[in-house]
Formats: sequence, C-alpha cells, structure tokens
Amino acid sequence: MGPSEKQKISLVSRSEEIKCLWEQEVQSLDGFQDLLTSVLKINLDPKRELGGDYRSIAGEFGKDMTYIWYLETRSSPIEELLKECRPTLRRLHKLLLSKEVDRGDVAKEIRAWVKKKGCCCSECDFSLR
Repeated sequence: MGPSEKQKISLVSRSEEIKCLWEQEVQSLDGFQDLLTSVLKINLDPKRELGGDYRSIAGEFGKDMTYIWYLETRSSPIEELLKECRPTLRRLHKLLLSKEVDRGDVAKEIRAWVKKKGCCCSECDFSLR
C-alpha cells in the first residue's frame, strides 16, 4: 500500500470520527425530538413575565420584535427559532446560562440529557463540558 493509499484511509477514518454532541446543531442531534419535547418546549415555549423564554433567546440571536411577534404565531416558538438560527448545543447552553436569559435550570436539564445520551467523541470521553 503506497503513501497516498494510507492518506486516503486516514482521511476516511477522521471523517468517520464521532462528532461531539456539544458541537452539533441542536436540530441535527440524534434524539432531537426527545430533547425538544422533554426539555426545550416545556421550559422555553411558555411566556415568562421576567424573560427567560423563547423571546429572550431570540433577542440574544439578534432577532427584532417583528420576528418575535412572528414566533408567537407558531405552535412551538422555540422549535421555529432553533430551525432558523441553527445553534450548536454548546451555543444554546451558553445562551441559557447568560445573564440575559438566566435559565440555568434548563441548561442543567440539557447537561443531564447529554450525559444520558453519552457523548462518545474523543474530546469528551463521556464527560460533560
């Protein structure tokens, strides 16, 4: 086997590596519907007087009030927002922990979901970030 053959095999091996759950777009995650229904919709779709709902997250994504009003017409505003903005799980987690959104409770549920799923990437090695 020549050097170019080995390089091809090495490239294939790297491309087949498991991508870290934290680095994947939320809506592309294996088990996204479970995360969406068991954590995100329950906690982020209902409006909250002091923020910490889909409106706060939309604002952090740079969306204006017209877009937020549009989200209010959707059956699941957070699902629509995630489809539009396509954040990684890490970015969503950081937004939830930010002082503007202040939803550490939801971030904690996401960490538990990731732990239950078991990220098998080489960087996590089953640990949480």
